[in-house]
Amino acid sequence: MGTASNPQTCDECEGTVFNLARDPFLQRQYPFVAESVLKMCASCGAKYLACKNCGALLTRLNLWVDVHSVRDTCPVCGWQNPQITKWIA
Repeated sequence: MGTASNPQTCDECEGTVFNLARDPFLQRQYPFVAESVLKMCASCGAKYLACKNCGALLTRLNLWVDVHSVRDTCPVCGWQNPQITKWIA
């Protein structure tokens, strides 16, 4: 989910352009995706959940993500997603 200096870059390719995405597989796999905005990197296709408060990249998602690689707090505004926090616990 970006670098320390710019958390709004793709951690796969360092891309900075993201488009809205819809992924029914991720929606079925993770309950917190269905009610959230999903963004996809225009360069490589990596998918990220957007912060509901400010729209920043909150955490990267894929079908093989585990609880240790998911972030529940926005690096930009500090908003915490309660659904992700519950899923991590």
